[in-house]
Amino acid sequence: MSNSTTTTQSSSMKNQIGRSSSLLDALDAVSKWQPFALLAITFLTFLLLGAVFGALAASLTSTSGVLAGLTGFIGFVVAASVAVVGFNATGIWLSDDVWGRKQRSIVDCVMASFFTCHRLLAVLVLEFLLFLVFMLGLTLIFFICKIPGIGPFLYAFAMPLGVIASGVVLFALLYIAIPLAAPAIWNGTPILRTIVMLQAVARNRMLKAVVMMVLLGILTLMVIGFVSAVLIFGSMVVASLSAAVLGVSSLGMGSIKDVMMGGGSGLSGYSYAIGFGAACLFLVGSIPGVLIALKGTSIIYREVAEGLNLEEDERSLNTRMTDIKARADAARQQALAPRAPQEPSIAVRPAEVMAAPALTCPSCNAALTSDDIFCGECGHKLK
Repeated sequence: MSNSTTTTQSSSMKNQIGRSSSLLDALDAVSKWQPFALLAITFLTFLLLGAVFGALAASLTSTSGVLAGLTGFIGFVVAASVAVVGFNATGIWLSDDVWGRKQRSIVDCVMASFFTCHRLLAVLVLEFLLFLVFMLGLTLIFFICKIPGIGPFLYAFAMPLGVIASGVVLFALLYIAIPLAAPAIWNGTPILRTIVMLQAVARNRMLKAVVMMVLLGILTLMVIGFVSAVLIFGSMVVASLSAAVLGVSSLGMGSIKDVMMGGGSGLSGYSYAIGFGAACLFLVGSIPGVLIALKGTSIIYREVAEGLNLEEDERSLNTRMTDIKARADAARQQALAPRAPQEPSIAVRPAEVMAAPALTCPSCNAALTSDDIFCGECGHKLK
């Protein structure tokens, strides 16, 4: 019996090690020219749009500050939209590679990204709202702890529970909810099912996801460090030869800053060449790390989402959302329903209801009773 248990544990350990080693497949993303080209075009377009709108806003500053601010805001929105679409398209291309699907072209990935970006943004907004609800609930608990007398006693339990809950929520948000939302959308998962999947992973496989995310971060930093070392040593050699042959004394940030600030009379063509070359080196140095991170998150999503039973959680969430929607619709209909006008009520005193009409003589209007046969004043016959 013990031998069987030991064998099972050993097999499970080997399986976990094998699954963790699958992160090394993320290194293949560097050798693919399509995602590299997508990210390079995205970066260049983002910088170009930022420069154009920034220059336009700067030129409008002297004319109208409001118009300059509006131009800058529009430029930010346009540039950010291009960045989101480009990153999303790159992730879709890498997700197809991870899941072994038929590889789409760059244009198809961009179109798919354009029609799925709203899903990713919706998931991120929902995650922020859920975190905000958690913070409001924790704040309410601390307000309850201000009750005189029993407040310190309640805080003695609320403080450690709040620390544990806050740590778990933050780890789930930073290592699961935010990084794994994008791979789920890249894989074609709807918004509601993505939320359910993230909750299931945080509840059942949080430790596994966190460990794999840490390993991916280490792998990405190692690659970035290696690429940076190559570029630094290469720049030292080129700077030395450039100073000796061309008389260019620096490949540093000084000339690049001058170029980015608009140039001046003292700048030569070599200074602009340095700026352009530095931008190319920045792309070459940063894109490999980004590609590894994007493909690595898709691999982690595939590993942690495999075998999860989401049908029951999805039905439960659908039921709660349907109930909330029904209550909201009922409240809205009740608020919009026309009210029937109320008829004014006339207060009637009991004395007036019980009092009988007074009897008078038809001839002289003298007061009579119901038993009188003749009027006591004028003798008029009544009956």
